[in-house]
Amino acid sequence: MPLGKLQRVGHEDVCFLYEKPCPKANHITLLPGVACHLRERAPLIRRLAQTEWLRFVLSLEQNQPVLAPRWACQSSCSAQAGRRCRPR
Repeated sequence: MPLGKLQRVGHEDVCFLYEKPCPKANHITLLPGVACHLRERAPLIRRLAQTEWLRFVLSLEQNQPVLAPRWACQSSCSAQAGRRCRPR
């Protein structure tokens, strides 16, 4: 995801992680306190990212012949909060 869209809420840019970078900049500087909060919440952020990536990969039509026989979900992964899809 491009950095410009990471802080977009609806149709509005809300700079809560970093100030809007210059188009030619190759780095960002986090706002004060952001690094600490990201570090504290790293396990949650990691689980959310992994779960969403797994859902995305499982949803791709071209992956079904390979993945469908191996993965058993009683329902969609997102519908079962706290449960994980497990390989058979």
